[in-house]
Amino acid sequence: MFTNALTRFSPAALVLAFTFCAVPNEIRADDYCGHYESRVTQVLVCAAHTENVWCAPVYRSIYYCGNYSQVLVTPGYYRSYFVPARYETRYVRFWVSGSNY
Repeated sequence: MFTNALTRFSPAALVLAFTFCAVPNEIRADDYCGHYESRVTQVLVCAAHTENVWCAPVYRSIYYCGNYSQVLVTPGYYRSYFVPARYETRYVRFWVSGSNY
């Protein structure tokens, strides 16, 4: 069955769609006079922090009285690493209205 595109939407949705497409009452000269400018900014991506990394215990095999056995040499521990902040360079292009360059 064929349905019209307007019957599929509610009247409230159509009113919202048409209000966003409305033309402004006054158009200023500043809207058409202007230029683009580029700006380079450094953006913080990840802040400086410390990370704890688990270091596994170290065992050593020894031969004693005809038997092999494992001896704990170094127990496991956490080691802290400092991770510096990471920045990213971003280029932003924006419109500057007005006639003065």
